[in-house]
Amino acid sequence: LKLITRRDQILGRYQFVTDFNELCANQSLCGTCTQYHDNYDIISWPECSHSFCVQCFSDRVKTQILNKDMIPTCSHFDGNCQRTELKVNDLEKCQNIFSRHLYIQIINHLDVLHYR
Repeated sequence: LKLITRRDQILGRYQFVTDFNELCANQSLCGTCTQYHDNYDIISWPECSHSFCVQCFSDRVKTQILNKDMIPTCSHFDGNCQRTELKVNDLEKCQNIFSRHLYIQIINHLDVLHYR
C-alpha cells in the first residue's frame, strides 16, 4: 500500500491543470455550432479570422452557393463581424474538405456569383 503524500496530491493536481491547459490550447470554438474542436478541424474565415469547424464551414459554403445562389459570408455568433464575403482564392486554401467534383462545382458557381 502506497502512502500518498500532500506533495503527490499537489503534483497530481498540477499535472491535471497542465493537461487541461494543453487540451484547451489545442482546441478552438466553432462560431456556428459553438462546440470545441481540435485545431486541425478548424478553418478561419478569411479577413475576420473567425473560427469554424470543417463541417459547419463546408455546410455553409455548399448551402449558400449551390442552394441559395449567394456569396457566403461569415456567420459567427457574436454578431460583431462585418460579414466578409468568401472569394474564390480563399476557397483554394481549403479545397481538401470537399470532394474534387463538388469543389469544382462550388468554385465555378462562386466565380459566376462574384461577376454578377
